[in-house]
Amino acid sequence: MNKLNHIKEVTLTKKEGKKISPPERLQHEIIGNELVFEHTFQKDGEFKTSIFINGEWLLSYWIEVVE
Repeated sequence: MNKLNHIKEVTLTKKEGKKISPPERLQHEIIGNELVFEHTFQKDGEFKTSIFINGEWLLSYWIEVVE
């Protein structure tokens, strides 16, 4: 049994300055032992981005988006 099969929801939040976006639900799929999803940032800026699995925090990272 694949341990990733319990994943029902993947969400992302972005913090820009002091503003935090509402959670955005991401389409995802399980391919073998990998959880696969993608997200496109719509504007330039620096964002603290957090990923949640089934409402539980998984990881956070900083990203700088420039065109």
